[in-house]
This record gives sequence, C-alpha cells and structure tokens, in this order.
Amino acid sequence: EVLKVPATTVEALVSQEIDGGRLVRIAPDIVAPQEDVKNLEQRLVEHLRLHGSISTQEFKELSGVTRKYAIPLAEFFDARRVTLRVGEKRIAR
Repeated sequence: EVLKVPATTVEALVSQEIDGGRLVRIAPDIVAPQEDVKNLEQRLVEHLRLHGSISTQEFKELSGVTRKYAIPLAEFFDARRVTLRVGEKRIAR
C-alpha cells in the first residue's frame, strides 16, 4: 500500500529523526537507523583489524545489502574517516 504523503512532509519527518540521532543520512536519498550504522561500523572495523582490507564484494556480504546500497555506505565510511579507499579495496584509517 502506498502512503499519500507530500514529499516535504516526509523530508521534515526524516530531518527530525536525523536531528534526534535516530537516523543517519548515508546519501541524499538514503537514510538508515543510527544503531544499524553503528553496528555495521563495528563489524567493519573488526573485519579490517583481522584482514587488513575489505573489497566491495566482502563489504556487500558484511553489510547484507546490494551493491546499490553498499557503495554509498562504503563512501559514507570513507567520509567519516573510518576507511580509506586504495584501488579496489578499503583499509582502516
């Protein structure tokens, strides 16, 4: 079922949840629960500690999302200085 809510209302609610710390904006059109992002970051850091680097495919498997979401998530962690992209892999900063 589709909700008939104006986009401005949805964006206002999303912004309120971001301001309240319950959601995190991953990309302009992607938000995720703060707790889920924190848990993924912990798993990512642990993977990097054990293996030294992570490929896109490994990150997809670790995060449990499709490439459509894995790439913006990986870029999000780059921007937060958790990871650094080196060629086709990412390493810990």
